[in-house]
Amino acid sequence: MQSPSPSDRPSSISPADPGARAVAAPTRIVQVGGLAALSVAVTAIAFALADAAFSDSVAILVAGVAAVALVGALAAHAVQRDARRLQTSEEWQRRLRGELMSQAAFLDEVVGSLAAMTSTRDAEAVLAATAEQAHRLLRPDATVVLVPSADGRDLRPAVARGIALGPIAGLGVDPASPDSLLAEAAASRTPAAGPVKPGGDALTKHLRPVAALAVPLVVLDELHALLVLFRLQGEGTFGICSFWFIECLAKSGDVKKARFLFEKMLGYANHLGLYAEELGPSGEHLGNFPQAFTHLALISAAYALDRKLEG
Repeated sequence: MQSPSPSDRPSSISPADPGARAVAAPTRIVQVGGLAALSVAVTAIAFALADAAFSDSVAILVAGVAAVALVGALAAHAVQRDARRLQTSEEWQRRLRGELMSQAAFLDEVVGSLAAMTSTRDAEAVLAATAEQAHRLLRPDATVVLVPSADGRDLRPAVARGIALGPIAGLGVDPASPDSLLAEAAASRTPAAGPVKPGGDALTKHLRPVAALAVPLVVLDELHALLVLFRLQGEGTFGICSFWFIECLAKSGDVKKARFLFEKMLGYANHLGLYAEELGPSGEHLGNFPQAFTHLALISAAYALDRKLEG
């Protein structure tokens, strides 16, 4: 179990500490008045006793000595008491400084650890985790994360879930596009959702979604990424049939076309290299996932193509 941090530990400095509490003014006045009355009473008693035993001049001297001794004793007591209070106050201040320094050191460690964690975190991994979580929780047909291009003129897909990234990697979204829901969200820095107009931008023109939800990821008023959830339409084609077709082309001698289609099909795999049962019109994965028969057909087509390429 972790030891409590300085911020979790109860402070050893109590506001009820006698050294940290000032005596109220009325209490001080009562104390001074009591001491004055006590001095007068002791002086009177000393004078009465001395007058009974000595002459008037000696009695006055004895009473004066008694009064001086009493005042000196009270003064010495007050000095000692103030010295103790001063010592207690200095000790309290030292403890306060020590705890403040301990708290500052703890906060410095927290800030340093956070900075180290964020500096060592790969931005691409963060975006991939964001897309993965959104796709798993919200279950859209496709999830795409777009990031600003190198020249900053448009947004380009960097991560995709539910569809292959390869076919859409070069499709940009211009934030100035007038009829693009994605461009609207990027330009306004606010989420946008609803039906998607066909041809608003290159990405939606390719995917042809029914609806979309676009959420800009903004830090300090700077757009770092655009998370887009798509609802797609249309029936898919079986991946196993595509690989069977490639295998037939290879065995019939049309190696060039077989190789072109094989490499194109590889681009429709997801980020783990896996295929679903079907591929939609925009490359989205439909049906059972992952589909074993699709991967068996992939292996068979690759084997047939490799044999033809080796001659």
